[in-house]
Parts: sequence; C-alpha cells; structure tokens
Amino acid sequence: MVVVSLGTNDAEGSEGAFKTLVDEAIAIVGPNRCLVWATVVRDGAERTGFDRVLRDARADHSNVRLVEWASLVADEPSLLAGDRVHGTPDGYARRAEETARAVRAC
Repeated sequence: MVVVSLGTNDAEGSEGAFKTLVDEAIAIVGPNRCLVWATVVRDGAERTGFDRVLRDARADHSNVRLVEWASLVADEPSLLAGDRVHGTPDGYARRAEETARAVRAC
C-alpha cells in the first residue's frame, strides 16, 4: 500500500508531466498493492485537469483508490485554512478518515 498526496504545487498546464508521474507511481506499486491518492485542491478549488488524470488512472487500474479531497472541500469549504490550500485541523481529520477508508477498501 502506498498513499500519495501530490499535485497541489504543480504548474497549470503540466498535467502531461503529472500523468507521467502517476503512471510511474502505478508501475512502482505494481498490480498487487494499492495506490491511494488524494484529489487535488488549490486556492480553494479543484484542479480538474490533475484530478482527471487521477480519475483516469483509477478507471484503468483496479488497485488505484482516490481520496475525494476535492469533493469534501467543495461540500465544506471550511475544511480549508485561510490560505485555501492546507486543511484546518478538522479538515485534516476528515481527510485522514477518508484516507483510512480508502486504505481499508484495498
């Protein structure tokens, strides 16, 4: 099992490079372990291009699980701190709960 949270600081327009990194992570993890990855939020909004890469990876690989951080934040913006990138203590607690759920699903 490998848990990843990357993509927040990647530049807009670098989704192709991000896809390469996701593909490399999938190859490293292999088909017999799970890869759990959190969807990406920056400035309080989902990074749809990056999350599309993650959702495509999940569709193509049965061992990829997503933590839907972007959906949680969309439903409850108060989960983000004032910088609109990092979670509040409650936000990180919810994210941890969802990560644990994804891990157990493996």
